[in-house]
Amino acid sequence: MKAMRDVWGDTLVELGNSNPNVLVLDADLANSTKADKFAKAHPERFLQMGIAEQNFVGAAVGLASVGYIPWLSSFAVFFTHRALDPIRMLVAQTHANVS
Repeated sequence: MKAMRDVWGDTLVELGNSNPNVLVLDADLANSTKADKFAKAHPERFLQMGIAEQNFVGAAVGLASVGYIPWLSSFAVFFTHRALDPIRMLVAQTHANVS
């Protein structure tokens, strides 16, 4: 049995292998979330955004609007506390292809 975070990292790598438009935006937690596996496999498509989930949601919407498929990697508590309004206003209302 694998830890959920290892499955997350492995899945991101698989998605990146199968689609060159997949990007991973990370909120300075790649080692903890195992998104660092994607960073190692696809360094040119890994964006370290720092501790600013509300900002990387907006960046993801912009990237999605030009054809990329951004996956956001952080802890759930930071998405629900820091990034909820941008998720509601930028992602949901525009139907952006952000995962």
